[in-house]
Amino acid sequence: HLLKSGETVQLGEYRITGIDSAHDKRIESLVYVIEYHGKAVLYATDLLELTQEAWEILQRYHLDLAFLDHTYGLDQIHGGHMNESKVAAAVEKMRALGIADQGTRIYGTHLSHEWNGLHEETEARAVSHGYHIAYDGLELTI
Repeated sequence: HLLKSGETVQLGEYRITGIDSAHDKRIESLVYVIEYHGKAVLYATDLLELTQEAWEILQRYHLDLAFLDHTYGLDQIHGGHMNESKVAAAVEKMRALGIADQGTRIYGTHLSHEWNGLHEETEARAVSHGYHIAYDGLELTI
């Protein structure tokens, strides 16, 4: 099912909405809000930034869980991916707009070995900004 940003498709019991990720300006690359049984998850890897259009789409939802691209640590920026500062700013804005609240679990994921420290170090900084760092084997129930 080819989606455009802002479009929603129903696949069985799942509703999936595509959102432009600004990952690659040559094509429309998307991240997704996936809804299932009254729960909403943002799956946003390969994300450079949330554009104004993306924020407008996200404001339709209250997220139970979010995964955000955290490829680069601290203030390093390279093509098509977010860093720690951008994730922290996105988390703050999600909460300010009511897209997320204190009950929303938010994880940085899609980490590279470039400028991200050990898990414990990166997790401590993430927690200070209101989110966590995913790890291999993480299992969540919402």
